[in-house]
Amino acid sequence: MAKCTTCYGLNRAKLFGFSTQRARHDCWILFKSLADLERAAQAGCEVCDVLSSGLAGAINTDDGATLGARDVQVEIMIPRPRHNRIRVIVPRASAARGANAILADLEFYGSSCCKCCSLPIIRLTQGLHSPITPPVIQNPWSEYKRGDVIPRGNFETYISTIRSWLQACTKSHPQCSSSSHTSRLPTRVLDLSITDDTVRIINTRTIKLLPYVALSYCWGNDSFPKTLSNTPLPKDHRISSLPSSFRDAILLTRALNTRYLWIDSLCILQDCRSDWETESSKMQQYYSGALLVLAASRAASPSVGFLHQRQPCEYVKPRHATPSPATTATNVICRRFSPHLASDQDRALSSPLQTRGWALQERLSASRIVHFEDSEMVWECNASTKCECGRLSEESRVLENGALPLKMRVYSQGVAASSGMSREDRFRAWADLVDHYTSCALTQDEDKIPAIGGLARIFASNSHGGFGRYIAGLWEGMLLPGLLWRVENAELVRRPLTYVAPSWSWASLVGRVDWKCVVDYRLRFLAQVLDCKTACSGKDAFGRAGRGMLRIRTRMWETQVEYQPVGGFMALTSGESAYFDVNGECRWKTYQLYQTVKCVAIAKGSSGPGIGRSVLLALVVRRSHVEGPTQRYERIGLAVLDPRRLESAVEETAIIV
Repeated sequence: MAKCTTCYGLNRAKLFGFSTQRARHDCWILFKSLADLERAAQAGCEVCDVLSSGLAGAINTDDGATLGARDVQVEIMIPRPRHNRIRVIVPRASAARGANAILADLEFYGSSCCKCCSLPIIRLTQGLHSPITPPVIQNPWSEYKRGDVIPRGNFETYISTIRSWLQACTKSHPQCSSSSHTSRLPTRVLDLSITDDTVRIINTRTIKLLPYVALSYCWGNDSFPKTLSNTPLPKDHRISSLPSSFRDAILLTRALNTRYLWIDSLCILQDCRSDWETESSKMQQYYSGALLVLAASRAASPSVGFLHQRQPCEYVKPRHATPSPATTATNVICRRFSPHLASDQDRALSSPLQTRGWALQERLSASRIVHFEDSEMVWECNASTKCECGRLSEESRVLENGALPLKMRVYSQGVAASSGMSREDRFRAWADLVDHYTSCALTQDEDKIPAIGGLARIFASNSHGGFGRYIAGLWEGMLLPGLLWRVENAELVRRPLTYVAPSWSWASLVGRVDWKCVVDYRLRFLAQVLDCKTACSGKDAFGRAGRGMLRIRTRMWETQVEYQPVGGFMALTSGESAYFDVNGECRWKTYQLYQTVKCVAIAKGSSGPGIGRSVLLALVVRRSHVEGPTQRYERIGLAVLDPRRLESAVEETAIIV
């Protein structure tokens, strides 16, 4: 098995410096065909036997037809970190079956309950990048993250697992219990104790502190019951009249011996703006105070439900060899690849709920939350992350990309941050959160600031005086670095349909932004903020923003920007680098309005002390149509320039709206 040139025995030591295979920072990729695996299996390679047997079943199941082994190209991904698993991808090679599509995407791992999986295989004592001579391989699967078979899924499976996770958390994690033990009930809740087939919406003014469960879900485009301002309370609903996700949440809440359930569409007056503003400002409090949050992650709408039969996950049955006691061929599990908390890694693979902006705040606010994914349940609390397959556990909390889950990072950097954490580090934590948030979708553009307001409130209460006022998504105490957000791909960004925030705020756009320039460079700020304010659009300082202005004094100069119709992009005519907020705006406006712009110097940056190139970071602004006693400007991008530009710049004061 160690000599197999198809799979190399899954031996990382054999792949160090191996020039004919593709090496990435996280894995090696072996490009083979299913025929290669079959030949090696027939020659006695137990690893290839397991891989080919697992693939054969998946391809037949997923594609509905058996392909020729020579036609099936296979990518075997052997991870560098030991906390990852073997992943095998089969792209569709036949043009008739669709180019660039995936025929199968599987992961293989040894069973955690098998004694054979505990056998040592290789212990690399010379470092990850030094080739060594390994001992005889006894069990290649023990070197990678092991796990368990996930049951197909029935109600008893769900509730027993949730109870065990919840019991362990309440006993061992004081940081998770503090909120849920001291929070009063939300303004309105569902009382599940009326009858077996009826629930009642009630006001909670006279009810003392009692535990409750909250539901996080996608609204979708379905029509389902909502509470309006003319709905008489208390109000009864027959459970059979509610959508599937609501019924599933009721079933689980009752099984947890909890009387009250909070669902936003039924517990907030959906047609009353003042009630919506009041209740939405308490969202973070409601989710953090819940005994448990149920996240219907797999469901794109309430009608889908989240208690379901899961995808197959089973032991591989080798077709060619008889497993020996020294191997784990009959104790290797194969299942469809399902990245844990994919929204933290690759949003394209995320479940429907993980792509929604409001759901991100609900997830990060919750003291405890259980995600119901297609393949398994994933548990998150302030102290741990777990899953049914065993990939995530108290001992191994990192994701496939080696990072801690976002919830644990936000808790440590926001909720539990100590006064010893620098303002700069806390700002980077906030920037990381907004980067993640702006890649999520919102049904209403005007929810851009309210949907992250609860998380902003956490950072404000734990910033130890360093952040100051919250102004339309930015912080008064960190305003200059806050202005240096950028749009990496302007083709994927647009302006909101209604006014949301001033142009200098990241919230003025619909699409992903980041602060890569702040992270990449050591900054020395050149500008001085003279005034910054926004009108309050409602009762909540962390809610919707009104019109605002930024008065800034720094060096500025005029330049030109043009829209290039052939390439479909905007560029500075000087040829210098710029990240424009929305590409191609010149198409819809009179060209002259965009011909002359100004660069507003914000900071000089260097890659490190005495090393790397130096850059000048400047806002690109154009004349605004907003009337005022003095000329006003609107931001349209961020430029990365040669610092020598400052030599001809003149110090001025500008108002950006």
